[in-house]
Amino acid sequence: MNTPRVLIFRYFATAALLLGFFPNKAGAAEPQPYAGHFNPDEGFKPAQRSFQKIFLQMAGSFEANGTPEPYFRHVVAEYVRIDAKYKKATGKGVSCRHDYFTDEYIEKLIRNWNNMAKPLSLEPLVRQSGRDMRYAIMGSWNMTIPEKLSVEDKLTAAEAATYRDLLGKQWFEKSDFPTLQAFYADGGGYDKLSELGKSQLSKRTHLGTMPSEKRSVEIESEKGGSLALTILNQHQDRTLAYLENRKSPKANSDTLQEALKTRLKLDVGGISLNGLSVSERDALFYSHQIRAGFMKRLDAVRAQAKSPDQAKAIESALMTMIDELAVAAQMEFQLGLDEDWANRKSTNN
Repeated sequence: MNTPRVLIFRYFATAALLLGFFPNKAGAAEPQPYAGHFNPDEGFKPAQRSFQKIFLQMAGSFEANGTPEPYFRHVVAEYVRIDAKYKKATGKGVSCRHDYFTDEYIEKLIRNWNNMAKPLSLEPLVRQSGRDMRYAIMGSWNMTIPEKLSVEDKLTAAEAATYRDLLGKQWFEKSDFPTLQAFYADGGGYDKLSELGKSQLSKRTHLGTMPSEKRSVEIESEKGGSLALTILNQHQDRTLAYLENRKSPKANSDTLQEALKTRLKLDVGGISLNGLSVSERDALFYSHQIRAGFMKRLDAVRAQAKSPDQAKAIESALMTMIDELAVAAQMEFQLGLDEDWANRKSTNN
């Protein structure tokens, strides 16, 4: 059985393209892949003290709802709740909300977005952007089994069931060989797999040949995220340092946006992924998928606008919403810290 060791990351571009076109064969009963970060039935979690959790919850809401509106309303509601708790515990309100970031301003943001949503087909863009955010942060190697299955549109129902069972194993043992040999046989399912699918089997075959201790280390290493997660974690550390000591380098939504733009090369079009590390590839590829989606909408605005002024106004409204999501995320993080402080203050009293 010829099973060359193939890195999954070499084929993430194939996966990204195919995921947009093929439905989940596992059916509606499967939990949504973002459910671990955002469960629509349960709603948003209280203000988080982790930028990773904040952005993954935001991404999950985008996938589920197709609009940024629920996330903004969540942050506003958390502000009201935590501000009241903080006042009760300390005698003063929280200070993490910009003066301009009023309820009226946020309502205007949402209203402008909703007015643009249908003409610019923003709902599917937001859903796809949410998915790409999740991949950009956690890496395509953290796709769920249903997501991996959704790529494989050429398998028969029986082959898909076998492939699903194989994906359910972290590595292959000798007892799996008969199933593998049948799947690899001429005319079997293996030749119908995408390169992503083939790499999944190759990876599990390789893991099965490793000593248990080394295998455990390699499996554990895949649970981490990409460069985008590193950027978020570093910004979190800088924010905590700045809030504790104002002499530390400044950290706010502006510095977060600048770090993401610079390190993910979002101000550059037509980037090359050659020579990049695994962590960098997914972060750049999927973040640029999001960028491409918005650039496509902006091109449509310029082509359809009745005047240059109208095009400029629509572009401004669209990009302002994106900028303010970073502001809202920074606000949520600091609200989470404020709530933690209020809880500790109340306990000490």
